Amino acid sequence: MAAKALGASWLPIILLALSVVLDATSRKLEVSAVSRRLEVGNHNLTTRSRPPVDCDDVGAGAEASRLEDVPQVLPSSLSHPKMDLWMSAFVTEDRPRGNRFPRIQVCLYVLQTYTKLPLDNVYLYLEFDDSYGKYVIREAREKIRRLFGDKLKIFKPKRLIEHDEWKQALHNITRISTSMSHRKHTRVDPKRLVIFTQNDDHAFIDLDTSVVVEGLQRMQQDPARFTTLYYSHWPEILKLSGKLQPPIRRGAYVVSRLTLADSVQIFNLEFIKFLIETVPWANFNEATKRVDGLLVHKTLAALSPNGSYPPINKLEITLQNVYIPLRELFRKFDGYSITGQGIAVPKPLLLPPEANQFAYDKASLQAKMLAVPAQGGPTAWNSANNFLIPEDWVRAMFKLYGYNDTTLPGPMYSGTDTGSCKRHHGSERRTRRKKKSERRRSRNRSRSVLVAPRDEYPGPGGMKLTSDV
Repeated sequence: MAAKALGASWLPIILLALSVVLDATSRKLEVSAVSRRLEVGNHNLTTRSRPPVDCDDVGAGAEASRLEDVPQVLPSSLSHPKMDLWMSAFVTEDRPRGNRFPRIQVCLYVLQTYTKLPLDNVYLYLEFDDSYGKYVIREAREKIRRLFGDKLKIFKPKRLIEHDEWKQALHNITRISTSMSHRKHTRVDPKRLVIFTQNDDHAFIDLDTSVVVEGLQRMQQDPARFTTLYYSHWPEILKLSGKLQPPIRRGAYVVSRLTLADSVQIFNLEFIKFLIETVPWANFNEATKRVDGLLVHKTLAALSPNGSYPPINKLEITLQNVYIPLRELFRKFDGYSITGQGIAVPKPLLLPPEANQFAYDKASLQAKMLAVPAQGGPTAWNSANNFLIPEDWVRAMFKLYGYNDTTLPGPMYSGTDTGSCKRHHGSERRTRRKKKSERRRSRNRSRSVLVAPRDEYPGPGGMKLTSDV
């Protein structure tokens, strides 16, 4: 009887041990299955330094990839949403391509355009090159404080580089966002939207904020776990939208399934947390100071293995719903190295701001929208990309720019066969090589003329932070 009692007392312990073993085995099988879906690009990462990204667990599996679930009509009762601005950048005149205008002036102009956006909080990790001198840097920082006022919650003099710095910044931003939400719980709203940039030169140039506001509303109504709005590189992202699968039209936007961590997007906060806290940062190339290469779809060639931001984690699945506007919202200050229908578009921006003209005829609008040729071209995104922008997108774009007559002014993609593309862009490369020495000379001249002596007030021949930027 004693033996039976002893056996009965051990039975629950034995069953518990078997349960633990079976559960551990099951978890190993799940991790193995998920790990096969995540490729780590040519970095020879060890298993310890490469924790698997469980895409199903974060809502990025097959159930989250149905574009037809994206609402077509927005509720009429929606209020105008706001977003936060998070910038981490380094401002310097020392650039390999030279500068048409003082880079610090470009940065101030860009930040001034952001004041038109529906911003709630502003977080700036903005580092100025020491060569500007203490006076110029102090004056620039004071101007930025005046631009954003009470919205400026964080203003650090150094950009973010190391992973620990990014995690601490995310913690601080999450804490501020939570305290501003007036909620009892401490978890921030995962649908909170953040315009995230590691660039100092992408200016907001749209006619008004109506398209931006619609995009924010659609992102907040989207059931997908991860959503972004790609606000710059307009012709390129439009052409890329159909590379992996057919996109859909929703109001002033098209929605595409992609995997891109490029820091020229509006993210929902859940996606930023995923990039910083979940995605492996092992062998992250800190020399680039950018997170663009953290994550990319394996078939997207935007980040080539030998490029500036080599991809670390290459996924086989599409991770996010990307909203792409049918009207140009932002533009890189120096434009893009693409031409459409014989016209250099979009054009570089100018200083002072009033020198820019944003009134377009229909021919210019169509050339700008279709700047990336049907095949080939200067952007790696277009490699093996057979998607063509539909005619109804062009007509919708005309309406957004105020044209009642949406008739196309000319044929789409005319003269962009593969051969002509290669000849055209081969000629462009020769032209760029020819001008390379001129850019070097221009850069050297700009250093002597545009950069103020350190610790000195910039005189008539130096740089002065003007009030019209």
